[in-house]
Amino acid sequence: MRELHDKPFAYPPGYLVHEFLHAGWQALYVDGVRRDMAEIGLKPIGSAYLVENFDAWVLTRWGRSVLAEVADPDLRELMRDFCLDQRFRADVFTRDAPAIDTAGQRRRLLAAGLSLTRPPGGVAFRTPTPAGHLDFDNPAAHTIVAALAAEPSRLKDIAAAGVEPRDLLANALALCAAGAVRPVETNQVPVATLNRALRRRLGGPDDTPLIALPCGTALEIDGHRLDLLTSGRDRAWTNFLAAQGV
Repeated sequence: MRELHDKPFAYPPGYLVHEFLHAGWQALYVDGVRRDMAEIGLKPIGSAYLVENFDAWVLTRWGRSVLAEVADPDLRELMRDFCLDQRFRADVFTRDAPAIDTAGQRRRLLAAGLSLTRPPGGVAFRTPTPAGHLDFDNPAAHTIVAALAAEPSRLKDIAAAGVEPRDLLANALALCAAGAVRPVETNQVPVATLNRALRRRLGGPDDTPLIALPCGTALEIDGHRLDLLTSGRDRAWTNFLAAQGV
C-alpha cells in the first residue's frame, strides 16, 4: 500500500485488485512452464531482465557450484530459482530462431545503439544483485558514460586508448543491467510534437509521464521534474536532454 501511495504514477488503478486476487493465482514452476512451451514449439532463450542472464552477477559462489553439477537445463533453472529465492520470472521464448555464435553476438552488441537513461552524474557504477553488488567503477565504464553523455552512440564507435573492446562490451552490459544505459535505435526521428501531446496530458486522467527521445525510447518524468526542467532549475537534466536531442 505504501508503494502504491508513494508512486501512483507507476501503477494502473487495477493493480491493487490484482495484488489481492490471491485465490485466482495459479503459480507454476519453471520446469513445468518449459515443458508446456516445448509442446507448442517454443524454446527458452533467457530472461527479459538482463542481469538475470549472468550467473556470476546474481548467484553466490556456493550457488554456482551447486548448479554446476546439474546437467538437465529445466531442472537447473528450477534449482536456480531456489538459490535466488525467485518469486517472479520474465522468460523470453522463441520458435525456430537460428542460434548465434559468440562472434555473431559480439558483432551485434557492438553495432547496437546505446543511450544513457539519466545524466552522467547520476550513474552510480554499482548496482545491487541477489549475490551482493555488481561493481563496474572502472575506466571502460566511465569511457562509455562520457561518450553517451554527448549523444546516443554505437559501442563500436566509442574509442578509448588502452581500453579493450571486450572490456567496453562487458561494461556496457553491466551498465544496461543496472538501468543506466539502454539499447536504442541508431537513427533519429522528430519527437517535438509527441512530447507536446504528452506534456498536455500530465496530471490528467490519461497522464502518461514520459518524455520521448529521438532515438526511439522514452524517459519517465513526473510533473515536478517537468517543472524543474521548464524553469531551467535542473541544469543536469536540461543539458542531458539537450544532448539527446530534446
